[in-house]
Amino acid sequence: MFRGHRAWAVARKEIRDILRDRRTVFMAIVFPLILYPLLIIGLVQGTLTQESRARATKRIVAISGGENAPGLVKEIEANEALKVVSFNGKVANIPKVGAAVGLVIPKDFRETIEAGETAEVTLVYDSADQASQDAAGKLSETVLTFARGVLSMRLAYNGIEAEYINPVDIDRRDIATPRKRGAFRLGKMLAFLLVILCLTGALYPALDAISGEKERGTLETLLSIPATRLEILGGKYAAVFSMSVASVVSNFLSLSATMFMVNCLMKSASGGKSPIDFSVPMTAFIIFVPALLPLAALFSAVSLAVAAFARSVREGQYYLAPLYAVVLPLTALAILPEMRLTYPAALVPVLSMALFLKDGLLETLSTGPALVAVASTCVYAALALKWAAGVFSREEVLFASPLSDTVPPAAVGLAKPSHALFVWAVSVILFFFFGLTLTKKYGLGRPLVILMIYAGFVIGPALVYAARRRLDWRKVFPFERIGPRRAVSIALFVPAAILLGMAAHALQSSFLAPPPEMMKAVAGQKVSLYALVLSIALVPAVCEELMYRGFIHQSFAARWRPIRAVVASAALFSIAHLNIYQLLPLFVLGVLLALVVRFSGGLLAAMIVHFCNNAFAVVMEAYKAKIAFLTKALDGPWAVVVVISMAVAGLALAAAAVRVARGARRESD
Repeated sequence: MFRGHRAWAVARKEIRDILRDRRTVFMAIVFPLILYPLLIIGLVQGTLTQESRARATKRIVAISGGENAPGLVKEIEANEALKVVSFNGKVANIPKVGAAVGLVIPKDFRETIEAGETAEVTLVYDSADQASQDAAGKLSETVLTFARGVLSMRLAYNGIEAEYINPVDIDRRDIATPRKRGAFRLGKMLAFLLVILCLTGALYPALDAISGEKERGTLETLLSIPATRLEILGGKYAAVFSMSVASVVSNFLSLSATMFMVNCLMKSASGGKSPIDFSVPMTAFIIFVPALLPLAALFSAVSLAVAAFARSVREGQYYLAPLYAVVLPLTALAILPEMRLTYPAALVPVLSMALFLKDGLLETLSTGPALVAVASTCVYAALALKWAAGVFSREEVLFASPLSDTVPPAAVGLAKPSHALFVWAVSVILFFFFGLTLTKKYGLGRPLVILMIYAGFVIGPALVYAARRRLDWRKVFPFERIGPRRAVSIALFVPAAILLGMAAHALQSSFLAPPPEMMKAVAGQKVSLYALVLSIALVPAVCEELMYRGFIHQSFAARWRPIRAVVASAALFSIAHLNIYQLLPLFVLGVLLALVVRFSGGLLAAMIVHFCNNAFAVVMEAYKAKIAFLTKALDGPWAVVVVISMAVAGLALAAAAVRVARGARRESD
């Protein structure tokens, strides 16, 4: 007999238990609210960048027989999106001249047009190549434009025949083989699946190996055996790594067999002449091992480290959600048509291996970036394993209990890191759903409105939390007197921030630059320079420093190591701007501002550096026509040297600023 009132009592008890665990509430309820805006905005911005690059990129068109149709060739040359080169008419020579598409014009083209008949040109393209598809579309439109011009002249005469209406036919000849068409469609999906399967294959064995042991109470027994903790971790790591590899291999073989059967069915249905072949090419098996092993090593180490923080399997599953939030967007970026494995992309974790797999399947993999991608992933895996070893050696992590929550003396009067993260999430959610809407409605020309938005949605949640929890305001928002030596330190930090920001922006733009249309829309706003300085430089400098170097960084620094606190607060600062094109520059600025707070006089010093950095960017944008030589230097042949020089100079100035600030601190002590 089912008794509903008792079931309801149990349900209320479980709900109370869940609500008491703020981490569970955050990961189950709050985190999805922030995940989807970040994920969708990042993907949309990435797609806009790729589409903008595709529109702005000049496609090379190889023309054979151009002398037979000078008017048509002139029409093609007038298209700014196309660049014309000549070739001898052999299809195999089209890639040799660097062209994405070929156009063969017959010798009798002019005579046929003049006779009022239909002339035929041959367009040669590769449907398994995105660049070739784009070039074919642009070239087809140009040829049709020429054809419409001819048609207009013909219609000037009285007699209209069918040939006059259709003067030019395009014979679209697809040179892609069925296997290449299948690889083009299968490559993106297969690369995405393999990365995700590699991650899931490591996550759940890691949870069972550590969190499950904690929950079952067998971890203490395991640690009592005559083996060091590093040896125990090594055994667990080998098991998790093996499961990750085995999971991907089994899924890969199953997918290969499934695609083979699909091909058999398609050939049977089409009489043995299927236009597409979905069988997994041999190149996939060749690139499978070098791509899979480093990636599985990285995911296994990270999963073990994350699982060590969880007290139960259920809690560990919530901890893994941020890992998915990082891996999924990086893997999804590889699906974008124009994304290729370049040297900058080869240094990005996860994305490099996803692009490695995709380009390998499409047979467009370059040796240099491929080697860099494998090497960088191996380095990241080694660093992750070192981190896991450090986590596994900490008693307070392995044997943490819900009741053991000792507060370090430095953390008294400050928010817990988990609470600070919760407040940050609320701030980002409010700013995304309300702040951006109000900014779009009123624009940047009203500094008072911008101040209200930042005060209400950026720093407002932190102020409310600090007031309700009765935190120590002087510790949460530290302000120190700025003496002469600290003033010199701040003066050195300002150019350091500007130079490092420009170098980071140039590096980010090399593989993910904002579309020119977006930049024109921002620059096209008719707002006075003073209003922009107040709205973009002063208001964010004050409110964001109170939030990120005050409330958040002070909370992290009181309980964590300095490096971890600096990196974490800078990452949150970068993500909160909801701009994928500025992730790296904002992260670098966040790290530098955390150093300013630590060494040069608290939040006031950070506000000064932040304001100067933002004001410099506003002035640069306002007078960009007069300082175009700087842009040319960053885009010219010496761009790499210029960027490296700026980075080195910025680091040197930052190091000098830290030394001066330390001297000032010793004098004050």
